[in-house]
Amino acid sequence: MKKLILLSVSFFLTIVVSAQMINTTIPITGLGEFALGMTPEEMIEVLEQSKSSNSKISGIFDGESSLSITNLKCFGYLFDECYFTFSDNKLNRINFSMDFDKKNKEPKEFEELLSILEDDYGKLPYQKQGLPSIWENDDKTKIMFFLKNEKKKTRITIAVMRDIFNLNNTMIYK
Repeated sequence: MKKLILLSVSFFLTIVVSAQMINTTIPITGLGEFALGMTPEEMIEVLEQSKSSNSKISGIFDGESSLSITNLKCFGYLFDECYFTFSDNKLNRINFSMDFDKKNKEPKEFEELLSILEDDYGKLPYQKQGLPSIWENDDKTKIMFFLKNEKKKTRITIAVMRDIFNLNNTMIYK
């Protein structure tokens, strides 16, 4: 577990150091119908409306751990993997990813989702291919959006999280 936490923090720091970032005054409250701070019970209600017929849910739904869901709809797109992390019975991290064949290096969904995020949170001052895009507001809540070309696939990821260095908002240090 500690290795996973260390790996997650290292990955996050690598992204932040080499990212294109914009500060936004628009509140970052969640992703789609999923709001940071919602309880597991509130999330179940939203899941019933968002999951597809072949969605699979795994994990312990106790308000202190992570939940994994496959084939979940958000923004009109079907995401292959979605992770929701809870701490103190509140949702504090959302991670959606969509996979493509490795030959598809620039899926059209990337530009479409980027456009949705820029419409909601502000246009990035520049766009350099391969760098993650990050929107952050005053309370250090972030949306990270990136495209990664892996050996076996191309992956689009959207993550929403509270400040990982705030001990009250995350379970990384627990």
